[in-house]
Amino acid sequence: MGPILFRWVACEVSLVSLVKVQEMFGFDTAKPKEFIEHICPWLLSFLILRGDAAGLNWISKTLLQPLSAVIKGYFVQIFGLCIAAKNGTGPEKDLAETVLYESLLQLGEISEFERDDLIRKHMVSIVGVLLTVSSTARQSELPYFSREILARTIKQVVDGFMDTADDDSADTVVIDKVNIFRADRVFKFLLAIHQQVTEAGHPRHMSHRLFAIEVLIDVLGHRVVHYSTCFYIICIVGNYIWRQPLQGQCCNILSKLLVAFNANSSTETVAVLGTQLQLLVPKLITCCLPNDQEGGRLNGDLSKVLSLLRQLTVDADPLLYDYIRDLEPLPGLDCLKDIKVFHASLSDSYASRDQFLKFVHRAPHLPAELFLLSLRTHHKKLLSGEIICRGDVSVGNADTVSCWRSDPDVVSAVWTLVGLCSSSSVANEASSVLADFISRAGISDAHQVIFDVPNLTQKHSLQLQSGSTSKEDKLCSDYGISDDILLDLLKLLKTYLSDGSVEIIEVTSRTLKGILSTSKGLNSLQCLDSLDRSLLMVHSRGINTQLVEQTLLGMDKYSTVPLEDSDIWQTDGQPYEQWLCTLVSSLISHCDDIILRLCRSLVFLKVEAAELLLASALVNIAGNMDSNSGICGLISSKVEKIIFCDSNYMMKSVKLFLDALNVVRSFYVTERARASPYNTRASPSPYNTPKDGSRSARSKSRSPAATPSSSWRKVYWLSVDYLVAARAAQRCSCDFATLMYVELWCEEQFNKLDLGPPDFSQQESLAPHIGLLVEAFTHINEPDSIYGITLANEVASQIIRYEHEGNWSSALEYYDLLVRSTPKENLANFAGTVLTGPSVSSKAEENLLNWKMHKGLMRSLQKTGCSHVLDIYSQGLTNQKACLQQDSEFVDIQYEAAWRAGNWDFSFFVPYSSQPSSRSRDYCLFNENLHSCLRALQNGDSEQFQGKLSHSKMDLVLALSNASKESTKYIHSTVLKLQMLDHLSMAWELRWKFCPDQAPKSNVGTEEFNLVPAVPKRNQLELLSKEWNFILCQTERNLDLFEPFLAFRRGLLKILGSEEHLIEHLFQSASALRKGLRFSLAAASLYELKELCCHRDQQTVPSTYFLSKLEEAKLLRAQGQHDMAIGLGKYILKNHTDERNKSDVYRLVGKWLAETRSSNSRTIIEDYLNHSVALDKKYMSRQCRTHFHLAHYTYNLFKSYEERLSSNEWQAALRLRKYKTKELDTLLKRLKNSSKAEKSDYGAKIQELQKQLALDREEAQKIQDDRDEFLSLALEGYQRSLVVGGKYDLQVVFRLVSLWFNLFSRKQVVDSMIKTTKEVQSYKFIPLVYQIASRLGSSKDAQGSTNFQNALASLLKKMAIDHPYHTICQLLALANGDRVKDKQRSRSSFVVDMDKKLAAENLLKELSSFHGALIRQMKQMVEIYIRLAELETRKEDTNKKISLPREFRSICQLELAKVPVVTATIPVDPNCRYEEGTFPHFSGLVDSITIMNGINAPKVIQCIGSDGNRYRQLAKSGNDDLRQDAVMEQFFSLVNMFLQNHRDTSERRLRIRTYNVVPFTPSAGVVEWVNRTVPLGDYLLDSNRIGGAHARYGTGDWTFLQCREHLACEKDKRKAFFKICDNFRPVMHHFFIERFLQPADWFQSRLAYTRSVAASSMVGYIVGLGDRHSMNILIDEDTAEVVHIDLGVAFEQGLMLKTPERVPFRLTRDIIDGMGVTGTEGVFKRCCEKTLSVMRENKEALLTIIEVFIHDPLYKWALSPLKALQRQKETEYNDSCLDDSQEACEGNKDAARAILRVKQKLDGYEDGEMRSVEGQVQQLIQDAVDTDRLCQMFPGWAPWL
Repeated sequence: MGPILFRWVACEVSLVSLVKVQEMFGFDTAKPKEFIEHICPWLLSFLILRGDAAGLNWISKTLLQPLSAVIKGYFVQIFGLCIAAKNGTGPEKDLAETVLYESLLQLGEISEFERDDLIRKHMVSIVGVLLTVSSTARQSELPYFSREILARTIKQVVDGFMDTADDDSADTVVIDKVNIFRADRVFKFLLAIHQQVTEAGHPRHMSHRLFAIEVLIDVLGHRVVHYSTCFYIICIVGNYIWRQPLQGQCCNILSKLLVAFNANSSTETVAVLGTQLQLLVPKLITCCLPNDQEGGRLNGDLSKVLSLLRQLTVDADPLLYDYIRDLEPLPGLDCLKDIKVFHASLSDSYASRDQFLKFVHRAPHLPAELFLLSLRTHHKKLLSGEIICRGDVSVGNADTVSCWRSDPDVVSAVWTLVGLCSSSSVANEASSVLADFISRAGISDAHQVIFDVPNLTQKHSLQLQSGSTSKEDKLCSDYGISDDILLDLLKLLKTYLSDGSVEIIEVTSRTLKGILSTSKGLNSLQCLDSLDRSLLMVHSRGINTQLVEQTLLGMDKYSTVPLEDSDIWQTDGQPYEQWLCTLVSSLISHCDDIILRLCRSLVFLKVEAAELLLASALVNIAGNMDSNSGICGLISSKVEKIIFCDSNYMMKSVKLFLDALNVVRSFYVTERARASPYNTRASPSPYNTPKDGSRSARSKSRSPAATPSSSWRKVYWLSVDYLVAARAAQRCSCDFATLMYVELWCEEQFNKLDLGPPDFSQQESLAPHIGLLVEAFTHINEPDSIYGITLANEVASQIIRYEHEGNWSSALEYYDLLVRSTPKENLANFAGTVLTGPSVSSKAEENLLNWKMHKGLMRSLQKTGCSHVLDIYSQGLTNQKACLQQDSEFVDIQYEAAWRAGNWDFSFFVPYSSQPSSRSRDYCLFNENLHSCLRALQNGDSEQFQGKLSHSKMDLVLALSNASKESTKYIHSTVLKLQMLDHLSMAWELRWKFCPDQAPKSNVGTEEFNLVPAVPKRNQLELLSKEWNFILCQTERNLDLFEPFLAFRRGLLKILGSEEHLIEHLFQSASALRKGLRFSLAAASLYELKELCCHRDQQTVPSTYFLSKLEEAKLLRAQGQHDMAIGLGKYILKNHTDERNKSDVYRLVGKWLAETRSSNSRTIIEDYLNHSVALDKKYMSRQCRTHFHLAHYTYNLFKSYEERLSSNEWQAALRLRKYKTKELDTLLKRLKNSSKAEKSDYGAKIQELQKQLALDREEAQKIQDDRDEFLSLALEGYQRSLVVGGKYDLQVVFRLVSLWFNLFSRKQVVDSMIKTTKEVQSYKFIPLVYQIASRLGSSKDAQGSTNFQNALASLLKKMAIDHPYHTICQLLALANGDRVKDKQRSRSSFVVDMDKKLAAENLLKELSSFHGALIRQMKQMVEIYIRLAELETRKEDTNKKISLPREFRSICQLELAKVPVVTATIPVDPNCRYEEGTFPHFSGLVDSITIMNGINAPKVIQCIGSDGNRYRQLAKSGNDDLRQDAVMEQFFSLVNMFLQNHRDTSERRLRIRTYNVVPFTPSAGVVEWVNRTVPLGDYLLDSNRIGGAHARYGTGDWTFLQCREHLACEKDKRKAFFKICDNFRPVMHHFFIERFLQPADWFQSRLAYTRSVAASSMVGYIVGLGDRHSMNILIDEDTAEVVHIDLGVAFEQGLMLKTPERVPFRLTRDIIDGMGVTGTEGVFKRCCEKTLSVMRENKEALLTIIEVFIHDPLYKWALSPLKALQRQKETEYNDSCLDDSQEACEGNKDAARAILRVKQKLDGYEDGEMRSVEGQVQQLIQDAVDTDRLCQMFPGWAPWL
């Protein structure tokens, strides 16, 4: 506009004429005054310079203002233009000088002083005006000026208008004493320049405006290197450098900027420039890439770009090398060759993996073209094995093979790219490349419930913190934006400052100014790193309330759509971004949080900000008392009817609101706590604090008056129908959210957490809430939950269970039943109902259900391997109704059947008109693409292969990027599909790209190939086999996931023509399918393998064929055909010549014969098991197994012989033999004195008796010899098994030790023990170190056991020498066996065995020559702990911290560098190398200790470890012997080993939480403190018993004290108990709602809780663990697992209490309530069954541990009557000091009975009857919840809780 107006005035054209053509300037309808006001800044300057008084007066009249006022109003523009003209070289120079010194003063009626004052006042604006008139021309015409003139003018204005004589005119850098070029003002200048460049339409005009940046750089000098300044300059230039006309100028600007950096080099400036390199260099490289739109020609001024790149890299300051090294590898362009070489030389220290991780970190900021190019570069490295390296691929080595464990950083990087893929502009191209990264990363655990990506997934937990608070503390919460969200917002605003839109940058700057003017915003700034902080601090002038108010006033000018308007809620017909921005902006207008209101204009423009702040806006509205009541109903109605309705297909909107409601739920806890009447002493307040200790979600308090106490009537605040919300969650695959909402609905509907009564009516359809639960449970990766809800008798329920169990044959029968019972006419109206989504007519829904039956039947046929029947059935359906082809699942099933059968001719046209599925298109016709790829691989059709392969990869990756991370099962199956496609790529290379002698390459290329297919050799298939083994290792245990890959690999190998590999694969498949109970599919694989081998010559038949025969025998046996299996095994032995595999056959046949008892033991041992051992001597790897099986069999024989010899029948036979012997003696005596006739009779009788006795003696001797032989074989077999391998160590060690302990008097046992000690590595006995040590020097051993004691001491000595840290503590405890406090010696609890003490002391003396220093230091440490445990304390110090006594403060001066922290777990090293630093050693104690409540006043101490950590410990001394706790914990650890080794229990991660217990004397020891736990009673009731969760949620219920008093006082206990239950509701399920924000974390924690309760209940029942009141059960606040403490009442001693405990374990209503809506059904019951089953299988090892109580007479564990009374008094009052004066008794007289009871439980005996595992668990659960038992419990146990 300026040049036009200048020409107009110069040509002396009338200004009136100018108004007539105002439409040329875009003012068609404006008034003349408005037009003149717009052009005055330019026009006035020109008129004054021309001296046009008439024109000036005309303007004055038009504007209706005096001329002087007009001049003053536009002083800035007039002065700026005139002073620039004065410093110029044009004809206006003199005129401008006159204007400045004379005309301006006269026309404006101002003095020189007033003029100078105006200059100083408006200096910033004047500089801004000068920057707008820059021109690239050296001889520019008015109103534009060259760079030199403008720079000189700005310097003149800023550094002194009248005094420039002393300045160097050549230097244009301003001194700026008045701080005009402050960083925030420079930002404004650059923002104005950016705005002008954006508004300029033509590149020439844009160039002029960009030139102002060069002027600014000249003027700023060293100030230009300020981070915010250079950051914004680079951002502006980066937006335009890709445009060819501007490329050279942009390079010049960057070069000038680089010169400034070089001239002002420092550590700070290097860091600033280095940070900017990551943004700048990628944009420069993008300019060097060929332009596809211009035929591959390189862009614009390439020489300047390359020169600049060299300056930034090759010629850069060496201080920048670290930043240059971190740049992305350069593309292989000729023009970048030298730069690429230089960068590669710097990056040599980085491995390909590290470069990939850095690329992923930079990926969000890379230009799309460079991102794709770099991704492809890394893809090549991936395929060559440089990024993801496979370990030793073997099934037993899963952890090292899977990079999820070996390299989690790479996995998280891959999944970060998946997340970026959905929003990238090159998503389609990147997806096909990224697919291979996903496939090589694979999956972590096929049984994981939640898809947790390492280093990415963070559990969000909510913790309640309670305790006494001061009077100043208020129970309140801040409903404003949280600190975490505010920090994320600041980071987001930082990225917006580099946005390409000026409007966004301007709004961002305005928002930042407002936020940083608040104290909260300013404080959050401190959490950023220094560079980001300096960038944002530019927009802050400190706390400024006035500025905040002004900014908010400006926000109010924006029009807001009222929330009542349904249009802003409707998602149809508008983009997601527009919908969300408008909605959140309207919501924020109802907020009272200042920071949220400051962001209103920002969220209106940027969807990321809207997504971030939606939840905060809802929370703030919820906490706003003024708007709460009405707006809650309004939002609830809109969300339920519009967002959550079935017609809303914008799944992103549903997911967004579900996530936002989760955040709102996190505030529910505070509201409930506020509503509690007992919140004055204990103030629960939720904190969104992850366990790493990050900031709170609500860090500051607000006035309680501002927060209502009755607004939170529902968990999610909004009054929505939770069943509607659950259905919405289910539609967007948020399965855990679905479960949560259904449970909340059930709680509301049934007034308790219950599914409602089961429906046994004739209705076949499931109830809506049941249907949602079934749908969710079938999609999540959890095996047991489904059993908790399919309780009714509907066929649908049966089918669900059959499909879940993989019982497809039964499912097929039921589907057939449903299809047969469906009238045919129902399919006639099927057209149009399958594809239309939710139907409005019930008829259409019925038709849809009918069609699902057909598809279910087809799926069942496929799963059972009935491919031919499936083909015929599908053809029949297609012919009957052609429109069924429109159903994608129907098509997919048929294509899958086709590629499985190798039917490459199968195809038909499918009119894809169906809408995408809500589950990211579960049936995206993957199988059609796979079929096409396999067909193309068969035929060599490269174009079809590449096209379909790329398209399929793209579909799957995009589906993954949009999939809910709650859909673990779906994600796993998709990853497996990508792995199939990856194998296809490798197979193409092998079949079509190489000659037979070529090695396979790793990527699919596009070059020409030979049309003759090649059959790959074994070495060429190596990479394919390696990847296959990797997948096998990851997924073999989940057959549903793994089976499709088995079928795919079979088809692939068929096409490749590799018959040997195909045979091996079929054998492998048969084995996997048999183990997975898919017998029909296994049989099919074996049949196909046999067909392949039958066509071969006898000489070429592979050894696999004979192995397949063995596999067939295993399959027969698995199907119950035992005789056929044994017969086939014998056939193989006769015809198989390979001795290597023959030993397996001998072993298995022998094992099967033994199990079926089909042959005598001699035959089994001599003809089979011994042969197996003999053959395996050549093959060390298999000796362990054969020796174990031989030993196991002979041990069972030995045991049976022992039982026979000790049986009643044998004892009766012995008595009879004794009687006959006496009778014989009597007859012999009589014979001497008898007559001759009598002698004949006596002789006959004597001869008969002698013969009988001889036979009896022979039989007895034979049995004893056989028994001894079997014992020898067993001992030798077990010993050899330990020597040659480690597979059966756990079972063998316990079996051996049990034999040694029970048969120590037999010489062969002692000899075997000595031999085993010499040959077996000692670490294998460490799990039983306590049991072995307890037998040392025991006086209970029979006489003549000296050899046994010597052997025992020898074993212990070896263990102590090799593993001192695991052994010496046990010996020290034995040596301290007589250290009992005087007042405890009179009690019967402790008995001193001096033999053990002396034996331990002697052994320690012997060990002193090996570990003298360690033993000495350990004795010192033990002494310290004993003294601390026995420290006398005052009663008033209870629950207080006291200073560490003086005698312990010098402990740090002791040299204890060799002593480990006693409660730290030290892994056992098989190599016996315990080097310094491999474990934390004892460094001292913290200066204070805490005295806990209790009779013996245990002390909480903190041990300082050498690793810097503090280990909390509990030092105990008193009546309770910690040795029982230690053994119980050892028992729990042993159970954990068995649970971990068993397939079903390890998949469920069943375990008992354990802690370390270290006894030092019979009465003192130390216990590991279990961190991050809370007693169940404290959570439910609080420490004062009137608060806790019951106070928060049990409004109107009885208190705990009322319940206890009622149960104690009432005579009718049953009636009293029921009344208590009616007035005391369970609330445990709120623990998970309170502490876990995300539904996935909520479900996983509750699942862990239920599994933990199940496992601990079963184990506790087996050992008879009692006294399980609520304070003896801890719950982990992070994982929700339960931890049992105080294990002093065991082996059913609870029955000896004054009020006997008659329940098997604690399963009260609150415990069950925590398990969720399914209660004890489903997860709990199934996990109980799995745990009990494992314990039954390993009962002998478990009994070995329990037997320590028989062999250790030092401790009397049985409760005396007084001690039993004391136990229940402790529970109630905690202050009893009853003395047990019962006399000491020898040993444990009740131990044998207790052991027998444990054995009965493990055998399954309940009430004298043997039960199955399922029956026993059912009985135990019934007993545990039996009200008749519970009501009789001690009131302090709280059976209602």
